[in-house]
Amino acid sequence: MSKKNVWNAAVFGRIFAPQKPGFAGLRPRRCRAVARFASPPIPCASSLCAVFFMALFLLALWGVQPLSAENLYTVENIRFVPQTFYVGDRVELRLTVRAAASVQLTPPKNLPDISWGEFHDARVIPREAHREILIVFTSYETGSHTIPAMKFGDIVLEGLIAGVASLTDETFRDPAPHRGVLLLPGSRLVIALIAGILAALPLTFAAFRIWLRPVVGRLAAFSRERRPYRKLKKELSHLRSHIAEMDSRAFYISLLLSVKTYLTLRGKGNYLAWTTREMEAASCESLAYAAKSQELLSMFHFGDEVKFGGRTSSREKRLLDLGLVTEFSAKLEKGQDSHVYV
Repeated sequence: MSKKNVWNAAVFGRIFAPQKPGFAGLRPRRCRAVARFASPPIPCASSLCAVFFMALFLLALWGVQPLSAENLYTVENIRFVPQTFYVGDRVELRLTVRAAASVQLTPPKNLPDISWGEFHDARVIPREAHREILIVFTSYETGSHTIPAMKFGDIVLEGLIAGVASLTDETFRDPAPHRGVLLLPGSRLVIALIAGILAALPLTFAAFRIWLRPVVGRLAAFSRERRPYRKLKKELSHLRSHIAEMDSRAFYISLLLSVKTYLTLRGKGNYLAWTTREMEAASCESLAYAAKSQELLSMFHFGDEVKFGGRTSSREKRLLDLGLVTEFSAKLEKGQDSHVYV
């Protein structure tokens, strides 16, 4: 044993070994002999306690797991609205999150890009007892698609699957048989009516030319013949309604002009250019001396005296002349005295 080891053994032996009366008076030079016969060192009680508490601390560190955000929240009630959706549908994914107040829950700043669809919105909706995450997207492909991980503050959503349904019957493999043209209800009747009308147009045109055209011609001629009479009746009605406002000269100028216009349109002579004497000569040549025609000529003579001679007439006289013209034109239209002024 070296001198240093012997010295250390002597010193530790004196510290830890029990003191015996025989060793108390030994001198230092005899320490080598004493160290040989000294017992092994025994640790003190304070060191043992320190080691014991250190072991308990290490065991506590080994058994206690650190708290993370994953242990402070739960995600539940995952649902799609609508439950069954197809390509092109706007779908809402709703998740209920129950978390401690210390867990930050904020919507992502940027929405991820997906090859099978498009994200429209992602936000957090606070409720009374929980918070709700809303993700809106549209899928453009059928099948099951994994929604990429999205970070909402302290929470990361991942592993969510969106199943896009297909309108195609998966069990159908063969092409559908050929079908005829589908017609709306009543289409056959409408087609038959149109075809009948188109076929009847030539027959109608032929019948019009053969039978209806003469009838239409006669009706048109009758309407043309009656047109002067309708015009005369309208003018006579106007004179009768304004008889009190017109003087004698203005009244007979209007009355005689209306009668001459009617006879010109109704007959074959130009009565508008004839004087009363010429009208009387034409009546003598045609031997048309009906009672009303003579009275009508007398009315023309009286009207000339009023227009050019300053003669006046009473209201009763003018009403009688209006009645004379009305009766004369009515008989002429009915065919009586049709030779007068024709």
